[in-house]
Order: sequence, then C-alpha cells, then structure tokens
Amino acid sequence: MAQNGKRYTEEFKRQIIDLYLAGKPIAQLAEEYGLVEQTIYKWKKLYAPSIEIDEDQTVSLKDYNELQKRVQQLEIENEILKKSYSHIRQKTIDEIVSFITKYQDRYPVKIMCNVLGINRSTYYKCLNRKSSNRDVENQKLDEEFITHYSKKVGMSALKEFSEEWHYLAFIQL
Repeated sequence: MAQNGKRYTEEFKRQIIDLYLAGKPIAQLAEEYGLVEQTIYKWKKLYAPSIEIDEDQTVSLKDYNELQKRVQQLEIENEILKKSYSHIRQKTIDEIVSFITKYQDRYPVKIMCNVLGINRSTYYKCLNRKSSNRDVENQKLDEEFITHYSKKVGMSALKEFSEEWHYLAFIQL
C-alpha cells in the first residue's frame, strides 16, 4: 500500500477515512494497516467531510481550499477581462502586448496571456521585437510626407490625403 516508504495514494487515504466514517476506531485502523494514528488524524482533518454546504452535502477541508483557490483565480481573470478594453480580441497583437505590459505589475503575465488568448512566447517576442528596415523606411516616409504636405495644405486635407497615400502605396506593391 505504501509508495516510496512513507507516501500513500490519494485513493488509499480516502479509503482509510471511509473506514473510519463507517465506524472503525482509529487505533484499529492504524494497527491493521501499519499506520501511525497521528497520520490518520491528519487525513481525517483533510478528507473527512467537515464543511456543510446543504443539508445533504458536505465538503472536505482540502476540497474547500481548492475551490477557494479556483474562485480567486477566476476573480483575477474576470478583473483582467473587465480592464482589457471592449472586445480586446478584435485588437491587434501590439495593443494586446501593450495592455499586458501596462498591467504586468498587478497581474501575472501567464494568466493575462491565457485570458487574452495570446501565447506567452508571442508576448515576449513582440515585446523584444526590433522594427524591420521596411517599417523604419515607412515611418520615415510618413513623417516626411506629413511635414511636407502639412506646410502646403491645412490639417483637414492632410488626413484625407494620407488615406489616399496609403492606398496608392499599397497598390504599387
């Protein structure tokens, strides 16, 4: 019944507690199965039904503690979703990465990545990503265009022309 000398399976522990709850004295169980009485008392504390939920239902202390941890985790996930703008799944990866970076002091990155549907490796890759030569060139062209065109025309026409400029640049590719 024992594993590695002093370790017992979860099933074995529950069987001993079931026998105790059926009416067998702890001393007899300890002698019969070669256990120390204190070990059975410890298992009793963990596995015996101790918290009453309804009239017919009770939960062991261990199960209750596991449920508490799960509730806490779900509360954190819920809070992350509330703070993550509306429908963050429609946002770009860069926006998701900036959100995670903003709140990484408050919530674990692992949980935020899980909740927001992004792999941690993707998050760290985007976080440390260098701009490509093409992105740098496009950025420079945009800046030059804005400074040159804004001198000739007002800002209202600049926005309209900027959209047209991006469309034409896309067609030339």
